[in-house]
Amino acid sequence: MFADMMRISRSIFPLLAILTLWYCNEPATVQQPLIFGDLYMRFLQETGQIKAEASFFEGDSLSSAQPKELTGGVSFLGSGMESRRIGDRLLRYQYIGNGQFPEKPVFVVRGEADGEYRFETNMVPVDSFSADTTLSKSAPYRIRLNGMPLQAEESLVLLFSDGAGKAWPVTLLGPLDGPDIVLTPEQLAPLAVGRGQLYLVKKQRKEIEEGLYSVLLVVEYYTKSQDLVIVD
Repeated sequence: MFADMMRISRSIFPLLAILTLWYCNEPATVQQPLIFGDLYMRFLQETGQIKAEASFFEGDSLSSAQPKELTGGVSFLGSGMESRRIGDRLLRYQYIGNGQFPEKPVFVVRGEADGEYRFETNMVPVDSFSADTTLSKSAPYRIRLNGMPLQAEESLVLLFSDGAGKAWPVTLLGPLDGPDIVLTPEQLAPLAVGRGQLYLVKKQRKEIEEGLYSVLLVVEYYTKSQDLVIVD
């Protein structure tokens, strides 16, 4: 019995030694740094201006990431974006143009050896809205949207300017089903009486994970403004 155990021990120990040596010599897996991206597009309905910006950072985490320049460049809607360095902490790609609102904005990035990546979203704009030109602070105020309701990742900011020249935002978070928005007198209380304006900003935030890229894509649509008379 003792002899059998000795034979088993003599056969196991060399095997364990081989496995240990193999494990120690196995090259460690190198974690490639991540690339974090901030992508942004803004559309002004008043002028038809389209502005797009993109910035990228490389590192193990967002807090330690450093600005990254993509050797293949970045394009927006098929047009190359110009790059410029802002201080030591930011390299920004930018595009400015005019046209119709692109419901499917597309950013294309080209890195060194990681190929080409497309980051896109789909947002239906608020084409227009209707509301009384006289806003009474003591009564509910109704705004009707012309366009798709808000999705879960979208928000709508109602931006008022009042008789004192101050700006007052009211933010609504999606999802929002109907076209009508009704503001209460409590929400209207901060507004100063006099002449003012109202315009809407529809926003969408989309997080995208693709390969080594972790991207936040934000789209904003600014409507034309409407003149108001604010009364008690």
